[in-house]
Amino acid sequence: MYVDETAFTRIEGKKYGFAPKGQRLEFRQHKPGYTIGGIAAVSEHRLEGLQLRDGSGNKYSFMHFLIALLKKLQERLGPVFDKVVLYLDNASYHTCSNTMNLLEILGVSYIFAPAYLSPVNPIEYFLASSRRGSGATTSSTSK
Repeated sequence: MYVDETAFTRIEGKKYGFAPKGQRLEFRQHKPGYTIGGIAAVSEHRLEGLQLRDGSGNKYSFMHFLIALLKKLQERLGPVFDKVVLYLDNASYHTCSNTMNLLEILGVSYIFAPAYLSPVNPIEYFLASSRRGSGATTSSTSK
């Protein structure tokens, strides 16, 4: 199961500025933008979990997502649950000791993606298509 996160930043208003001749123009944003963070889990055939939140994520929001996702999967898959393997990129909150301890306690297998090989991860295509339709500027935690 592929897990990744992204952020959508919507900038409201136009940038504007004024500078006297010969001086550098400094743009100011008229209204602040807002960020919506998201985490998704995709298996071979379906979207298994999705969480949207205000602001970007951190290790606590990621661990909360994992707990909810794994509980849902355990209920749906029953005895097959122990065959689930999470495919994670190398985001800092994927590799932190809190996340590693949680996965170990829950007995969940995981694999880290090789650095800079996000095209290998199918969830990147899912997240890219969702960002394209949003009209937002985007950032993704994977490289």
